[in-house]
Formats: sequence, structure tokens, C-alpha cells
Amino acid sequence: MKGYDEIKQREKADKWQKYWQEQGYIVVNPFIIGDKLRNSFDIILNREPEYADYLKADLEYLESCTDIFFCYGWENSYGCMEEADKTIEKELKPHFESNIII
Repeated sequence: MKGYDEIKQREKADKWQKYWQEQGYIVVNPFIIGDKLRNSFDIILNREPEYADYLKADLEYLESCTDIFFCYGWENSYGCMEEADKTIEKELKPHFESNIII
């Protein structure tokens, strides 16, 4: 989410999390993953996680998913491109913000 206002992106993620939960999905929110990772690194390693740590955690959580949701601009994000590769590899069902009106 580099280059975007984190507060606005968190609000957007919360909005989509609520939408998908209303559709019956169990949602894995990347901000929650990041917060947990940051707390663990602070307690155990006494340092901030690096980008690679966040991406690794995201991809590990993706292993337990059946579907994935891509927001506008995903194709411009290295992390999202890695998630897209994992989506193909794991045969997950992709959903795109551009295809949904709420």
C-alpha cells in the first residue's frame, strides 16, 4: 500500500471486509496481518518488520484462502502481483473491485 494514505486504505479495507463478511466469507485483512506481524517483531526481535516480512506473511495467510480480492491498482503493486501468481498457482477464485458495486 506504499504511496497511499494508510488511514484511508485501512478504512477501505474495513469497508470491503464488512462487505465480504456479509456475503458469508471469513476475511483475512492484510492490515490485521501487518499489525500482528509488527507486534510480534516488536516483542520478539525488538525491530520493525521489513517489506519482505510483510509479503511473506501475506502469502502464508493466502495459503488458507479459497478466494482473493484485488482493489483498484493491484496491477501496479509488486505485492499484489506476487499474490496474483499465488492465486493462479493455488487456483483461488479472484474478485476485482472494478467488477463490484456496493
